[in-house]
Amino acid sequence: MLASKSFTPQQNISGRYYFRHLEKERARCKKYRLEHLDQIRERQREYRKQNKEKIKEYHRKLKLDVFGFYSNGVPICVCCGEKQLEFLTIDHIYNDGNKMRKEHKHRSGNTFYQWIQNNNYPDGLQVLCFNCNVAKGKLGKCPHIH
Repeated sequence: MLASKSFTPQQNISGRYYFRHLEKERARCKKYRLEHLDQIRERQREYRKQNKEKIKEYHRKLKLDVFGFYSNGVPICVCCGEKQLEFLTIDHIYNDGNKMRKEHKHRSGNTFYQWIQNNNYPDGLQVLCFNCNVAKGKLGKCPHIH
């Protein structure tokens, strides 16, 4: 949850202007991005290069947060009980991952975890280890389940 932030009078004025002219401002921002794409990408590359550890830690915390939510606090495979975070994945319970990716245009990994967080942890997902997830995909169910 984000803490509330107080804004200066100038920020309040510019914020109100932005929301009153939302479409115009979005078009202006899009035009700027298209005209300065190379510069923006270079700044992003430079930022990622200078902040590798910070970004890595952010992604680790994001993964812990998402996996913890679907595991009631401690990330664990719901099938076999695996706890090693590097082995855990998010599984689509109803095998609708492909449909979900097309509808919501998210990919996998960190972008998927961010999408989950931004969409208030939707139903239909669970934590499985990679082995159980692959077995479920290939065999229809995990061998651990009799």
